[in-house]
Amino acid sequence: MLKEKKEAITPTKEEQEILTGKDGLQRYFKKIKEILKEYMDMNEGAYSLVALWIIGTYLHKQFSSYPYLFFNAMKGSGKTRILKIISNLSKNGKVAGSMTEAVLFRTAYERTLCIDELEGINAKGNENLKLLLNSAYKKGLNVERMRKDKNEGQIVEEFEVYCPIAIANIRGLDNVLYDRCISVILERSSKKEITRLIENFENDINFKTIRGGLLRITENIGDNFNWFGDLFTEWNSCTKGNEFNKEYKELFDKIGNENIEGRNLELFFPLFIIADMCGDRVLNEVVEISKTIIKERKEKDREENSDVQIYEFVAQYEDTGFISVADLVKQFKEFGEYGDSDKWVSSIWFGRGLRRLNLVLDDRRRQKREVRLNIEKAKEKLKTLIEPDKIDFQEELKGVLA
Repeated sequence: MLKEKKEAITPTKEEQEILTGKDGLQRYFKKIKEILKEYMDMNEGAYSLVALWIIGTYLHKQFSSYPYLFFNAMKGSGKTRILKIISNLSKNGKVAGSMTEAVLFRTAYERTLCIDELEGINAKGNENLKLLLNSAYKKGLNVERMRKDKNEGQIVEEFEVYCPIAIANIRGLDNVLYDRCISVILERSSKKEITRLIENFENDINFKTIRGGLLRITENIGDNFNWFGDLFTEWNSCTKGNEFNKEYKELFDKIGNENIEGRNLELFFPLFIIADMCGDRVLNEVVEISKTIIKERKEKDREENSDVQIYEFVAQYEDTGFISVADLVKQFKEFGEYGDSDKWVSSIWFGRGLRRLNLVLDDRRRQKREVRLNIEKAKEKLKTLIEPDKIDFQEELKGVLA
């Protein structure tokens, strides 16, 4: 359900110090990592990411978007266990063994949802659920439904679906939903000191202590607070080359120097802010983790995106003048390792792709249709898609801070 919106309140320094002081987020970050290491066998970066994401469930209303957390693993790798840990440490966490559209929008408000075995999201009948999941990571999506009132009339009931969501499955997610997630791969552990542990998270005093502590230090942060609004405004001013609050210079340097942008910036920015509140070392660590994950995401996109493959193919081509589209298709199939079963990679499909991407300088028809390729255009575009030039953020800031 929705609450009445109030005017945003900017927190005082004393209120902010409750989160960043010695008994603040840094302490709970360490405690959550200890629990994760006790029960889960993951790489070091995954422990930090999951810990920060859990802390963020207590602050997520202060962000305009919050990334989904996705665990992809084979059977027996601890998917259900990690979701139980998250649900028992997060704000109002709940594990759902199955999910429908109605369950999502009726239970999302003020909850952290952990969805286990989300395998049939693309099945017929799940279109509305898929639509909600593709949108619910951003604030502002509300679902309206009609219901009867006590006088048998019809009234509109509105539900807010923006909430932190953790997902686990075996088969993976489609590109659209995956694009809203920070993904963690789980592998089956061989450590008996972990696999032989009995799960009793609901009654574990350490879980209760962490959850109670995070609730205590965030209890006054409601929808009407503006904890990070100024920071977002200052970031945009800095990005545009305008004056901004020098208090944020170090944070902006660390994020800006990595040239993270678009959806990747949207996903990681809340975690960067929470990491910064946990200390410089934590921020440095999560920035490095983000670089690895973003590189892997780009490689995955490149493999699955045929347009990028066309850019790569043309960029490595030598300018030999006109060449037939049929010959280009044969070479492209070898380049992309397509087989005889990939009949969709045809001369018509490839020719349309070249034109759509503006990679044809000229064409002519002899015995076969021939084209001259815009190789330089492909090289330029490929740089922005795969290996963007690093921006020297320090140099950009000098003029503003002078």
